[in-house]
Amino acid sequence: MHALNDVPCEAKPSVLQPVLETFGRVGFIASARATTESVLGDWAASPEAVDAVVAGFGPRAIQRSVGSVSVLGRGVVVIDNALQLAVARSLAAFCQQSTLYFDQKAGHLGAYLSDGFASGLLLQVAASFQRSLAGLLAPHALTQLWAYKYDSEIGRGIRVHADQGVVSLNCWLTTDVANQWPDKGGLKIYYTENWARNRSSDFSQSNQDFRALHAEIEALEAAGDLKLLEVPHRANRCLLFRSELLHETGAIRFRPGYANRRINLTFMYGMSSVFSADAPAKDKANA
Repeated sequence: MHALNDVPCEAKPSVLQPVLETFGRVGFIASARATTESVLGDWAASPEAVDAVVAGFGPRAIQRSVGSVSVLGRGVVVIDNALQLAVARSLAAFCQQSTLYFDQKAGHLGAYLSDGFASGLLLQVAASFQRSLAGLLAPHALTQLWAYKYDSEIGRGIRVHADQGVVSLNCWLTTDVANQWPDKGGLKIYYTENWARNRSSDFSQSNQDFRALHAEIEALEAAGDLKLLEVPHRANRCLLFRSELLHETGAIRFRPGYANRRINLTFMYGMSSVFSADAPAKDKANA
């Protein structure tokens, strides 16, 4: 959690006083309670759809669609209508209204499980994915959970990086009508079949260096091992992918107004061996 002295400011004390009363403090937490009803979409009741998601991370994964599930490549799977509509709306309201965003970045704010970003419904959703996709997620604990809220007209989001987990589950909550670039606004994934080549010799360090990551991308591209998968933003769409795959936020242009801000919610399961065993760092979090 940030303190006021973390933010450079030359304002007079009389100007800072109102900020002191609220900065770094929880002013409001919207209600998002766990429910006795199912929280996942209809896909979770289809054995074929569930099998498609799990098999999509296996060595014999092929591109295919089963209902609202689309396998784009080994370790990259899209689920549309991923949550029950009422659940998606409740989580969107929780992320919009709760004052739990203590991480300030250029163009976006971050809220993290380790800073109190949690609710009964959020944790129920995390556990429900783990149960429904037991063949993929059961071996991996929920190691981090976060939300990012973006400036509507910033044009770009988080730059290329990798997450520290084994599987990242990225869900988009903002309405489709808010997105002015319907074919963009989601996630760009630099996809390779060769996992071993998708890391530098010291990836835990190079993940802090955008030039090193772009050099990694260029090396994979030159070797013919790389293709770009761009998944457009859709409301209530969740994207599961191998956390170590390099990725970045797609181009962003959302309508003006607070209710139209792009919000992504990410559940990260497991811890990758290329990073330390320490708790996931916030700055490695997904777009």
